[in-house]
Amino acid sequence: YSISFVNAMILLAMITAVVIMVIGNNLARAFGLVGAMSIIRFRTAVKDTQDIVFIFFALAAGMAAGAGYFLIAFLGTIFIGIVILIITKAGLGVPRQREYLLQFSYVANGDS
Repeated sequence: YSISFVNAMILLAMITAVVIMVIGNNLARAFGLVGAMSIIRFRTAVKDTQDIVFIFFALAAGMAAGAGYFLIAFLGTIFIGIVILIITKAGLGVPRQREYLLQFSYVANGDS
């Protein structure tokens, strides 16, 4: 797996927990989340898995604040932000040693 994908899975688990707390048993919020995510997804060119995770993070924080769950929005943003800092500063998932590829080419008898 790529480093970006592994880091995205770590963040996605926490963001999903925040979203589940906000949605609760409210079916309208669930459909609102799906609608908002589909609008954002089709208007944004996603080149990396972490891009969609950060979009989902912003959507979850906005949805929590908009639904009146300010404590969940605040604590979720702080906690997930700290985890993002830890992942980026600690270099989690980054290979410890670099890999190189050495290629040789040989032309026999001077033919090209």
